[in-house]
Amino acid sequence: MNIKGLLCLLLLMSVVPLTHAADKPKKPVKEKFDLNQVLQTVALEQDADPIIGIWSGAAGGYTWRTAIIKNPNAASDGFEFVGFLLLQQPWPGFRNGEIQLLLNRTAAPGEYAGKEKWKRLFITWWETASFEIIDDYHLIQTNNINFDTPLGSVWRLLRELPPELTRRAADAPSAPAADAADTRGRGHVMQTGESQARPVRPAPTSPNAPAVIPEPTPAPEPTLAPIAPPPPPTDVPPPPPKTISLGQTRDEVVAILGEPQKVVKLAAKEMLYYPDMKVILIDQKVTDVQ
Repeated sequence: MNIKGLLCLLLLMSVVPLTHAADKPKKPVKEKFDLNQVLQTVALEQDADPIIGIWSGAAGGYTWRTAIIKNPNAASDGFEFVGFLLLQQPWPGFRNGEIQLLLNRTAAPGEYAGKEKWKRLFITWWETASFEIIDDYHLIQTNNINFDTPLGSVWRLLRELPPELTRRAADAPSAPAADAADTRGRGHVMQTGESQARPVRPAPTSPNAPAVIPEPTPAPEPTLAPIAPPPPPTDVPPPPPKTISLGQTRDEVVAILGEPQKVVKLAAKEMLYYPDMKVILIDQKVTDVQ
């Protein structure tokens, strides 16, 4: 072999390992779960969609919490929302902060479709599930499974207040509060009231100071008590009770009951809250009165 051929062989041997090293796939970086960051994300995104929040559940002797937020990987996963498992007790095979849910909105207001993660021994798989928001605080999750589990297939989840808002309300000074909860059931406490004025003490006087004789004050002029209006006649019947009928429009409801104290909107579904009733409308028409 001549010198030229030897140099070509050495050059080829030096290039081949480098080419394979460049083509070798990199190991994905495992992201560390940060509970405080998830809770802060819930507080920031909770007005974007009713499903976003911290939901607690209990079934089969287990209790858990699920933090549902916008899915940062929605473009690749194909799901708008992701749920992180917040364990309150050890679960076989599960760890705190593990992704538990993936779900999307549906055409029906307040209803979602997705999938729930399941584990048994060393096997992990996903099953489809549906979700329905009943009101501001309750969510029904129905798991489409065909196997027996002590957890059952239907779970009733309860919305929790974001911990930072709960702590803020607990640390606030004692004062009258108004609007303790907004339309999504999250505790924003507003303090009202004025500080009380301290009583003014008289300045101390010297025993040798001359006596001060107060000037007489004129007597107040007599005032006449106002004449009370006559009582209403007893034969006037009381006004008829205000009633709402199915099919009435939103304007008709407001004309009868006045402006509601609180309004909750879920796409085409709208709930009007009054002191003694709740009116539910779909597409601006009354469908239920509670």
